[in-house]
Amino acid sequence: MNDIPDAASLDVIVDEEGETTIGDYVVDWISKSPEEVAFDADLRAELKVLFTQVLSDREQTIMELRYGLDGQGCRTLEDTGRIFQISRKRVRQIQVSALNKLRNQNRRKRQKT
Repeated sequence: MNDIPDAASLDVIVDEEGETTIGDYVVDWISKSPEEVAFDADLRAELKVLFTQVLSDREQTIMELRYGLDGQGCRTLEDTGRIFQISRKRVRQIQVSALNKLRNQNRRKRQKT
């Protein structure tokens, strides 16, 4: 039972200069870096602009719910259908239609350049 090491603080200094701590070597795989947070925010803003230009309000909301763009995680077809009081199949149809509109918009932009 004595094989378990004592707990150590992440603030323990581990180099001779006194600048590096154990915490500097620990990687947090769960939290996003500031760069990732900024990138996600920019991407959401760009998608919002694109959605507004191309999709109906209903399509926008369904896409936001299905892909977690509302910041609350991805919703299932079932959950999204309950919100709109429509079937899962109808949610899927609207989602596919919205994706097709977005793809066609992208193709049109590429043809213009």
